[in-house]
Amino acid sequence: IQKTVNSNPTASAGSGLSAICQGATSAAMGGSVGGGATGGTWSGGSGSWTNATDVANATYTAGASESGSITLTLTTSGGSCGSTTDTKNITVNANPTASASTSTATVCQGSTISLTGGSSGGSGGGYTYSWTGPSSYSSSDQSPTISSSATTSMSGSYDLVVTDGNSCSSATSSTSISVTAPPNAGSLSGSNSSIGVSQTVQLTTSGSAGGNWGSNDASIASVNSSGLVTGVSVGSTNITYTVAGSGGCSDDVASYSIAILGSVS
Repeated sequence: IQKTVNSNPTASAGSGLSAICQGATSAAMGGSVGGGATGGTWSGGSGSWTNATDVANATYTAGASESGSITLTLTTSGGSCGSTTDTKNITVNANPTASASTSTATVCQGSTISLTGGSSGGSGGGYTYSWTGPSSYSSSDQSPTISSSATTSMSGSYDLVVTDGNSCSSATSSTSISVTAPPNAGSLSGSNSSIGVSQTVQLTTSGSAGGNWGSNDASIASVNSSGLVTGVSVGSTNITYTVAGSGGCSDDVASYSIAILGSVS
């Protein structure tokens, strides 16, 4: 009587793996199966597998929140003598956390704008910083000064990525800066700088529209919303045109001196 003796399956998880960062992908597993096994499958960890049934070339992508020593298991399949397993560990290094902020979120053009970078976590220490922003801005300083004379083109989102000593990088942290152009009241002009009581003169501005006209002494001269000045009584005063500032900019005021005479020939 002849009997067939089937070989038991064998599994080898292969050599050790280099450490990876959270969310990163390992090198190929390098596993093998033998004996009566015809295949195998990798499992383990809370991350994800690529080509888990390719015992030699499967790769593991670490989960976003797992860290430490992770056990990976190769389980044989096929044959008639059951299955067996072999394991190895991979170290998953935690990613650092970046924190981007600014104390100059809303400023007027010409002001100083700066950034503040923070870092925590990770597992390698020795943080490095990478800032990017509008107009191809970049800096490797932790808390850089972007400009001591900001322009409106510097408005936008500034992004920070922190990398630790294990070359693990954080998710991007962002902060925004808005640089506002200053108001422009321009200069005031009129056909006369002296008029009689009850007479008028039209003033105009070379600045922005939408400002407010006013008189420093309405008992001497009044002005309406379109800049028409009317003499009220003898004396001198200033007519003003104010364009309101916003976004950290102060108001801009233009002034026109006018004399009201008792009579004008």
